[in-house]
Amino acid sequence: MKTVYLAGPMRGYPLYNFGEFARGARILRDLGYLVESPAEYDLAKGFNPAEPLDSETNAKVFDINAVLAEDFRIILEKCDALVMLPRWRQSSGACAEAVVAYYSGKEVWELVERLSGKVELVRMKKVPQIRFDDGAQYTGDQHPEANRGDRSDQLQAIADGDS
Repeated sequence: MKTVYLAGPMRGYPLYNFGEFARGARILRDLGYLVESPAEYDLAKGFNPAEPLDSETNAKVFDINAVLAEDFRIILEKCDALVMLPRWRQSSGACAEAVVAYYSGKEVWELVERLSGKVELVRMKKVPQIRFDDGAQYTGDQHPEANRGDRSDQLQAIADGDS
């Protein structure tokens, strides 16, 4: 049975999009996958999606560097594939997770809901171009060794816990 990591947008969405994560996890489990969901991890740590990120409760359990390190480690060590929720391209965190999965040789899939209501998994052949706030670009068809000035060292350092 394949283990998949569920990635998607959180920040900027009502209740951090936890409802969509729960729905995606349910669909994947019904299809027979083992699911690693960051929303489930956050809830288990005491994160309250009804409160702002900087609330007293959430500030105690949420540190972006620690979260990224944990998520990247789960992708690299526990998962066979990554499944992207709808609107993932608008999420810098989900884009980073897609890059980590893609360049570590994991399959990357999108959870797509058709107009008919049918939900499908569509395999991505490459990760689309991702633009960073500082203007740097990283394209999904570049080999990670082709541009050592890219973000791969930083992503690996975060995954190793050396943020």
